[in-house]
Amino acid sequence: MSPRVKNFIWRICRNCIPTRMRLRDKWVNCDIVCSLCNSEEEDTLHLFFHCPSSCSVWSMWEGYSSIYAILSQDYDSKTIVFKILQVLAAEDAAAFCCILWSIWKQRNDKVWNKVTDANTFVLSRAKDSLHEWKLASNLQQTDFVPRQ
Repeated sequence: MSPRVKNFIWRICRNCIPTRMRLRDKWVNCDIVCSLCNSEEEDTLHLFFHCPSSCSVWSMWEGYSSIYAILSQDYDSKTIVFKILQVLAAEDAAAFCCILWSIWKQRNDKVWNKVTDANTFVLSRAKDSLHEWKLASNLQQTDFVPRQ
């Protein structure tokens, strides 16, 4: 998984993602309603795990059955992320993290570019991102073969 995604996950767990509620907590005058569903307050828990748009993305993912029970509990975002990363195999954990990043990108595309990404695109972008990182990472490793 790319350093960008790893940093993003760290930011979720440290509650550093600038959701609308987080911005409001920092005295930024902005609307607090979720930019994806326009019905609930946009905090990390809602945006990534409870928003109908995000729930749709999660339900399309092959690993959804492994995380459904955790998502159904009354946990905060950090706890959800930690618990899910503990139960998933490495490949699925990386996919989970890339999906979180892609949901954030979906949110930002809507806020800043007025573009509404289809939920199928959000999932495929996450998968593509992970695949591209693996290819680049493997290429980098094969290019760095010490000479004898």
